[in-house]
Formats: sequence, structure tokens, C-alpha cells
Amino acid sequence: MADIPGQDAIVAILSADGAPPHIILDIGGSADLNGDGLVKASLDDAGTLVLEDA
Repeated sequence: MADIPGQDAIVAILSADGAPPHIILDIGGSADLNGDGLVKASLDDAGTLVLEDA
């Protein structure tokens, strides 16, 4: 399994020119709501990282 980028790296990816509005991360074995390990990462209006169940 690939390493999951840290919070600063995710913010950098989402802040880059031409970046998508969100990315989906497969963090495997997580305690997300449905247990599939998929998490949606996006930035709110203030540039704060928001993680949601995907």
C-alpha cells in the first residue's frame, strides 16, 4: 500500500493551480462511517482541510 500524504501535503495538493475541488484518499482500515477506507479531502473557504466520508 502506498503512503498516505500528510495533512500539509494534502493542503498543498488542493491549493495548487488547477487542482481539483477535492481528492479521494483510500486510507484503508479506517474508522470512516461505512468502513471502506475512502475519505474525501477538500478545503473550506478559509483554506482549512476538511475530511469527510466518501
